[in-house]
Amino acid sequence: MLRTGPTWSTFFFSRPNGRDKPETVVPSLVYQLCINCEPYKSIIASVLANDPHLLQKAISVQFRRLIIEPLSKLQADGHQSVRQPFVIVLDGLDECAGAQSQCQFIKLISETVRLKRDFPVLWLLCSRPEPHLKHAFSRIPECGREELSLDRESREDVTRFLRDKFTEIREENPYTTTPDWPPEAKFHVILRISSGHFQVATVVVNYVNDPIAQDPVKQLNTLVAFLEGAEKIGIDNPLAALDLIYTRILLSVGARLGSAQTLCNFLRLEQSMFYSALSRLHSVLRVPIPEDAYTNQLSFYHASFEDYLRDPIRSGKFVLEEDWAFEVAAKTYLEWYQVIIVSSKTATSEIAGERRLNKPTFLPGLTWSPAHLTESISSNLIEHVHTKVMSTFKWGLKYKSDKLLAQLRNVDFRPIPEPYRIVYPVRWILKHYPSEDIVRLEPSNDIDFQLLEYLKLLTNHASDVENANSLFRYLSQEEKPTWLETQIFKEFFFVGCNQRAALVLMTICGPTEECRFDILNAGNPPSDEQICEYQEWLDKYWKVS
Repeated sequence: MLRTGPTWSTFFFSRPNGRDKPETVVPSLVYQLCINCEPYKSIIASVLANDPHLLQKAISVQFRRLIIEPLSKLQADGHQSVRQPFVIVLDGLDECAGAQSQCQFIKLISETVRLKRDFPVLWLLCSRPEPHLKHAFSRIPECGREELSLDRESREDVTRFLRDKFTEIREENPYTTTPDWPPEAKFHVILRISSGHFQVATVVVNYVNDPIAQDPVKQLNTLVAFLEGAEKIGIDNPLAALDLIYTRILLSVGARLGSAQTLCNFLRLEQSMFYSALSRLHSVLRVPIPEDAYTNQLSFYHASFEDYLRDPIRSGKFVLEEDWAFEVAAKTYLEWYQVIIVSSKTATSEIAGERRLNKPTFLPGLTWSPAHLTESISSNLIEHVHTKVMSTFKWGLKYKSDKLLAQLRNVDFRPIPEPYRIVYPVRWILKHYPSEDIVRLEPSNDIDFQLLEYLKLLTNHASDVENANSLFRYLSQEEKPTWLETQIFKEFFFVGCNQRAALVLMTICGPTEECRFDILNAGNPPSDEQICEYQEWLDKYWKVS
């Protein structure tokens, strides 16, 4: 059926709401396009059927295979569904995780526009004017740019918003406010500080109407006095006021801060500790009530508060020290990982030739777990740990920690649920402790030699399996090197100590953009099914390379 209007596919980045992961962008856009274009949906179904692991590949590969090639095919076939261009919107690009990922989307789209001038998509990218993004856009002559600035109309909108909200607060608190509250002088201080910015005005309203403080008059007086004092020193830009408000909020908070229910259990925080720690932060955080804590997350009202906490110049003593956060997070993930292994009936099980952790029904040591939710909370926590225990080392790659190194010596690397994630702690070890024997190329004990025998079984005694010289070159670099795209190799290394050691085989078919990781466990030889599956994979990808 011919479309009568433009079809929109959108992705709105938002760090506070967890919509900042670059790997979710292409699948989300593709899903929306499939809903609105049946011929495109048929092509996508065929592509994914032929390559079930496509959504796990690099963003550039997904972009080409799932957006560029299918729409180009429809266009080449003269299909009526693409006679009118689609509109794809990426809003809040500056809140996408990582400046490199932000620039990657700009590059992918700009190259498409440059090389395929009649491509049936109109692109709209919206962002705050961050320097690296302004630079990236300035290098694209094919795109139009418009910078939106605050005007009189936006200032009037903020004024109406503040008056309406203060009226609501006054009506909700008739015994503590007077009919003429707030005083005009104090209201104009707030207007002047807000300077037409809704996010500043929203934080002010939330602070004044703090449900824990329950005293809007005192809250407003305290905030205005604080801001007037700051004005005497000087505020160099409107959003600097936002930092001052955040500072005032944090001055009334204790040192400890928790997370929502599953993460409370992860951090071993009790319910009372969680709500006590957050009691002064309701103006900047969405804090779920106990009845909703199982389903709702703790989140920022606005990403600017997260930005404030990360910037030591802006937040001073309240800065979030990432090296400390990484060490605490990684330590806790590894502790829970060991708890999960111990709680399993056996350390590993075999499903379709792949070794996995058995999933215990209940985890010991939960600190906030109603009886009817214990099983679900345990399941959520297990899934969370399986996903993050190894990839946390990707986030913390630049931070060294002797404590974590000592903890890794006791980690059981054999039952890792998703083998490819093992590259993250290995890369971290190679970067900071290259002489440590947790990761090694040569066998050092009887267990390692047993693992080599199992490797021969898995690879059918192939002569082209080597120790991981090329692989270690790859792992020593933070980003995927270009030379890897042309390589084909089977390389292995050992990771872990004593009975907890494992052999990791990485098989890369660079020209076909395929790779896989296999982890061998000295306690279990590879099954016939596992061997067969590996050989079938080689037949499909290795020989065509």
